[in-house]
Amino acid sequence: MGKYYAHVYTDGNANLIIQYLAVPATSLFYGSCILWYVCPVLALLWLGAGEYMLRRPLAVFFSIAVPTFFLCWVDMVAIRDGTWNISLAVSTGKFVVPHLPVEEFMFFALVNTVLVFATCAIDRTVAILHLFENKNPHQFQKLQKEMSLLPRMLEMTWAFFLTDQMLNYETFQDLSISWDILRQASKSFYTSSTVFPADIRLELGVLYAFCRVTDNLCDDESVSLVERRHQLKASRQFINDLFSQKSSSPHAIDWDLYNEQLPDSCISAFKSFTRLRYVLEADAIHELLNGYQWDLEHRPILNQDDLQHYSACVASSVGEMCTRIILAHSEKAYTRKEFQWIIQRAREMGLVLQYTNIARDIVTDSNDLGRCYLPHDWLTNAEINMIQSGEARKIGEQRLLSLSHRLINQADNLMTVASKGIHKLPNHCQGGVRAACNVYASIGIRLKSYRNHYPTRVSVGNLQRMKIALLGVYNLYTPPITTKRKRQGKMRNLNTI
Repeated sequence: MGKYYAHVYTDGNANLIIQYLAVPATSLFYGSCILWYVCPVLALLWLGAGEYMLRRPLAVFFSIAVPTFFLCWVDMVAIRDGTWNISLAVSTGKFVVPHLPVEEFMFFALVNTVLVFATCAIDRTVAILHLFENKNPHQFQKLQKEMSLLPRMLEMTWAFFLTDQMLNYETFQDLSISWDILRQASKSFYTSSTVFPADIRLELGVLYAFCRVTDNLCDDESVSLVERRHQLKASRQFINDLFSQKSSSPHAIDWDLYNEQLPDSCISAFKSFTRLRYVLEADAIHELLNGYQWDLEHRPILNQDDLQHYSACVASSVGEMCTRIILAHSEKAYTRKEFQWIIQRAREMGLVLQYTNIARDIVTDSNDLGRCYLPHDWLTNAEINMIQSGEARKIGEQRLLSLSHRLINQADNLMTVASKGIHKLPNHCQGGVRAACNVYASIGIRLKSYRNHYPTRVSVGNLQRMKIALLGVYNLYTPPITTKRKRQGKMRNLNTI
């Protein structure tokens, strides 16, 4: 008896299943063939990406469920109308719902599961190669493209079978904190970033998190001015340390020097930021920190030149860094002249976004920070005092609207030139940049639609942001025509009559 059971549960097990379930012309044949096709593949994919998928159950579930229900519906209509039918000779005749055989539901559900599992496995594999190769990540990407098929397949196989326990958990934790910062601080950027390729999206998110935490260091009024100055100095020292190294590994930095001076979230963002060492220039980062120094010292913006200089520090520098990240992933070889032209357009786009920021936040900056980012020569002394004392509303709704519209009009003029740089970016990134810029520009469009009341803080709804981002990806988005532009159009028409 013992020998018999050993035979059944070892080498005889598969034979029994084949014999009793997958026999042609029997009722279980169709369902059994589906299982035989799917189960080994699912088992392999689960081995390589099971833990990865368990960390995002809702995304995996809906990715499987939505196409499964759609295909089941199409199948039900086709079977009901006689387009095709399932032979009872090879199926059980059982139905999940009328006109939907259980085997058809199994087929659609399991095949979609295979596709989603495979996609997750590929995502995880590519992410591991991107995050944990001890090389210049951008040189590594170039080497991968030049590598023959077999070495590439071997590297991907190694990454696929590498368990989560063998990876550096601290890297994931630092990246997770960086993305939490992004998600909470900028819904516009977070929405538009989803249309970038995964590797570029990751690095742009890391850059944004660095910009946000360093900005918060200077804006946090709950921390003394002296301490904030020390923190900004520590941030500058970190940049100097980073660019004096030949490695982009966070382990090349002595973090003991910073742990006591900076918050934990800041340390995590800095550790993630080290991976951008090979693609960014230190000058642009120091320019950004100079903008924070301006805020820390409460330096006034006296005129248009000051406005442009301050905006270049805090925004053009970021536009330049984002563009350097994107161009580093390009297969095209740009001449120095082309590269600098694209960088200049990116810096102008930074001005567009910062002008929009200032126009949107006149009251918020007054209430929360006691700051006036409008040029002082646009204002009377009484208006400057009211804004800086947190009483911006007292200058009047129409006055606030006229000042904000003046800034938005400057941003619109810059946008016509800056947007030309998008067409010179790599094709696979143009849609993402266009989406990000259009989503942000929509704030200015919304602000200009107000005629009687200046809003405390203009925002664009989630659905509208998604719509603008999607249309921007395919270059189908057309901004609404403002009243002023309509009047200009009418005048041009009259002049031609």
